[in-house]
Amino acid sequence: MPNHAVSGSHLTGVGVAAGHFARCLKEATIPKKQNYPFSRSGGAHLICYGINDIGGNTAANQSLLRSCAADIMTCIISKFRAAAIYNAQGGANLAFGANWSNAGATAVDWTSGLAKQATAVDAAGTKTGTGTLTQGNNSTLNLGGTSTITFTIPIGYKGEPICFAFGTNNSASAITLTWGGTAATAGGTSGINATTTSLNNRSINANGIMVQRWTGPTNGLSSANAGQTITAKISTIAAGTCYFDGAWIESFKAAPVLVCNVPRLPQRTMTMSFGDGVTTGATTNFTSASAQFLSRTDASVSIVETDAQGAFTAGKTVSSVTNATTIVLSAAATGAFTNIRFTLDRKLDGYSSGLYWTTNTNFTTATVASHSAADADIANWNTTVVTNVVALFDGMVQIVDLDTAMYLGDSTGLPSNVYTAWDTDGGHPNEYGAQRCAQAVWAAAAALRPANDGQALGVLEAAASPIYGFGPDRKIIPSGQINIPNGAVVQISTNVYTAVAGDAFAIPFMVQDPTSFWTLVKAAQFNAGLSTVRCGWYDDVNGLGYPQHLRLDCGAVVMSGASVQTVGTINRPVHTGLNWLVFVVQAIGATTSSFATMCGPVQSIPGWDQTLPAAAAATKLPCAWKIPAGTITVPAALPNVFPGSPLATAVLAGVNGLASTLACPLFGVIHTIQ
Repeated sequence: MPNHAVSGSHLTGVGVAAGHFARCLKEATIPKKQNYPFSRSGGAHLICYGINDIGGNTAANQSLLRSCAADIMTCIISKFRAAAIYNAQGGANLAFGANWSNAGATAVDWTSGLAKQATAVDAAGTKTGTGTLTQGNNSTLNLGGTSTITFTIPIGYKGEPICFAFGTNNSASAITLTWGGTAATAGGTSGINATTTSLNNRSINANGIMVQRWTGPTNGLSSANAGQTITAKISTIAAGTCYFDGAWIESFKAAPVLVCNVPRLPQRTMTMSFGDGVTTGATTNFTSASAQFLSRTDASVSIVETDAQGAFTAGKTVSSVTNATTIVLSAAATGAFTNIRFTLDRKLDGYSSGLYWTTNTNFTTATVASHSAADADIANWNTTVVTNVVALFDGMVQIVDLDTAMYLGDSTGLPSNVYTAWDTDGGHPNEYGAQRCAQAVWAAAAALRPANDGQALGVLEAAASPIYGFGPDRKIIPSGQINIPNGAVVQISTNVYTAVAGDAFAIPFMVQDPTSFWTLVKAAQFNAGLSTVRCGWYDDVNGLGYPQHLRLDCGAVVMSGASVQTVGTINRPVHTGLNWLVFVVQAIGATTSSFATMCGPVQSIPGWDQTLPAAAAATKLPCAWKIPAGTITVPAALPNVFPGSPLATAVLAGVNGLASTLACPLFGVIHTIQ
């Protein structure tokens, strides 16, 4: 199951590079087919996220936040269930009026990166327009006005949900769509023709995404609509830009989707027992090596002696915390005592910890006695966003009830000597809490039920429903040794790569074992060069054949000596599929480094001679993409989205016998099989 997010992601956050919702839209393009059969593809999807959205937005903005999140979650769930996807820039089954053009680069922050945009409408938004389009075997269509999108329902369609994704905004710039088309006016359909959709004041950020779903149960779509059209026309645009990301058709028997709700956080005290308290006389100082006092959680709480020594009288509280082993009591002890048994009512601050959510005052002002406003924010989210959105879909979308699992798990049924289901930060589950979360996922998975469309999952549909998997061409990976890409060959020592500041190389690694764990990244230097290099790990979830999103920047390293050297540390599991190691020369240093090299053929890199000199025979295949120095600016830290594009800014490198300018440094990774 690919991970589409990174640490700190927001469900409603803008930014494909930062691991927010746009990244899911970009990566959730499996399958890429656009025709019948419209059957499921890919494995299960688990939508899990933190509380950053709620805590990172003001209390006054929670209503808009929830409606924005509902738009985004509907869009993401729907695309996870897609059987066929028609990207706005893809061409198939979509036709656009003249006002539409490819979206600018910044649109990647709230779209899949393949959007169209329009900044104007026809006169008064009502121009009928002229012109026709003949598309494949479908009938001739009237394109209508220049701000119209026309989607032709493909042959083989049986009434599955049809979805259109548009960019939204949080301004008063009115953008209104009006729906129509031959399917919209056909007998049996309803609620489509002349329906309007407003795109303004829907996003908590400057831009967001929403999906318009037309379904058989609600709108009467059926197999009779195959070959007909659905149109969306910009009927109003007061200012700003309208973005269209694409359309897709969901599967009746879709891949399972599990959606986590948000658990209420702890804001309470818990009584903890200790047995090594010490007083040194009639002073307020009190020490304990085992208690490990914390000023945030222990100041002002009650401390009670539970043995008969009488070290201090009842009703004492912690006035302040001196350090991890020393506190100041609210009144002096009665004398010098050791091994005092006592209990401490430690605060467990979830909402008010201030670690992750400092914008929502319902969180920051929460106390043990009063945190109902914060609880209400979560309850409203779970109802408005999660429950209501999941209700739009069939039984193959289920809720993972983390709220019940963690709320009850933190108040009832705790095992002996377990004080809470939460970690000490109040925002993450501990080992016991993680177990309860896993049980909630299992319960949701057990509740999955496919929609009854009256048809069995036939041989053709089953064959068109691959999970995330790879073919039989499997390489045995020696655990604990340096591995280079499958098919790559280490070149003889006379073939060297001389470092050039600004050169960047991307080298593919097809990971086929789900227990792969990458440890150290290695490079081989021939001389005593002092060049500064930086490496990192990028994903390529859909196997596009080019690095996509940064998973880890390993930092900069200065080479030294003629040896095989560690140039990066990863130490984490790597998902199956295509992954990329990136090697960048950031500075050549006082002595320019010379590196050993490798060449192809590597199956994940294009073959033949697409960009190679004429002398390169078909047997001389590359092993890497190279962005030559000066082509683009490579920043000090690796970018979140790998720059350039294949066969444009990036050229093929690592070809045996070619000039050193196309050489690829010998660069590999040690990994283990867990």
